[in-house]
Amino acid sequence: MRITTCGGSTTPANSTEVRGIPFTVCALDTLRELAEPVLLDMDIDFFTLPVVGYFRDRPGERPWMWPEALTAALRARIPRVEMVTIAYPVAGGYTPLKWKYLGDALALEWRRPDVATASERTGYQCLRRAADAGGGSAALEALELAAVHLPRSAAPYFHLALHHLNSDIRAAQRAFARAVQVDPTYGGAYCCRGFVCLYEHRAGEAEAEFQRVVALDPASPFAQLGLARIAILARRWTDAEAGLRRSIDAAPRLVDAHRYLADVLVTLGRDTEAAAAYSRSLRLVLEGEVPIDEAIRTALGGGDPRDGRHDTIYAALARMDARAGRLQSAVSGYRMAIAAGADVSSVHGRLAIVYGRQQSWMMAMREAARAVALLPRSVRKLARRVT
Repeated sequence: MRITTCGGSTTPANSTEVRGIPFTVCALDTLRELAEPVLLDMDIDFFTLPVVGYFRDRPGERPWMWPEALTAALRARIPRVEMVTIAYPVAGGYTPLKWKYLGDALALEWRRPDVATASERTGYQCLRRAADAGGGSAALEALELAAVHLPRSAAPYFHLALHHLNSDIRAAQRAFARAVQVDPTYGGAYCCRGFVCLYEHRAGEAEAEFQRVVALDPASPFAQLGLARIAILARRWTDAEAGLRRSIDAAPRLVDAHRYLADVLVTLGRDTEAAAAYSRSLRLVLEGEVPIDEAIRTALGGGDPRDGRHDTIYAALARMDARAGRLQSAVSGYRMAIAAGADVSSVHGRLAIVYGRQQSWMMAMREAARAVALLPRSVRKLARRVT
């Protein structure tokens, strides 16, 4: 078995072995001919990332390569393809949703040609022409023709919605609704780049993205959530609470909305309501829901990325119990937070205070000593988060 991965720009091939299996990293134009049978696995982010690197892999405005060009290059070097698999890394926002259709166009290149594929190929060529046109009547004509040739694809309608957004809002809303009807993911959290922009601390760009979604779908729970998060950054607590409640009304199982609402309610001193919102979010995660932030971030160090906040939420619930005088519940909450990963100086320090209020002096001293021991590590962790 041989594993080969390639990028797009010219760079020398680098080869090594991983557990005895040859592993080569190379550019497409330095990929040598492979005579043996190949299982070809492709990710569509290949088309959208002109440069790949640590914190440099941001998608361009349009694809730097198109499926037909990639297919031709690969067929010239790989004569025996046994199986083709295609990954769509759209969930999490790594690949912009507007380029999701590139995976379908790529799959078409590897299918046996027939009458249906000829019409579909025309549809994808129309989408490319629209992208090349960049706007205007030529782009509109190409998108309308793409919708005729791709009746089961949401892509032409989604691009029509973006095309009409600044000129004919009703037409944009109709096209967007049609796209979501064909493929519900087009109305999901990643129908815009807003959450990715927030993750990368680009609040101004995020707000513009969410406002565009609100124009297309005023009831979008994800756009309401995103704008509420921006209101939180601006400390507009009333606006944030209202937006989060609208988001929950539209999508009651949206974990992030419950958590950010709880954060706002804590700031406003409404602990009872905040505790209920935090607890609801924990139940939703146990039932299988995944927070949006966890789909965006990459798990490093072998950690489970499904819920990075559950430890701090246990700690927040424990703080509220302590403020209300429910000391034993506070002890249990802090213990759960530590077991879940919040083994940090601040949590042990608060637990020490609770033990002191219970006059459990030995336990208080033990937790205080642990808090002091962890202080340097906690300071380093905070410094990394700030920088």
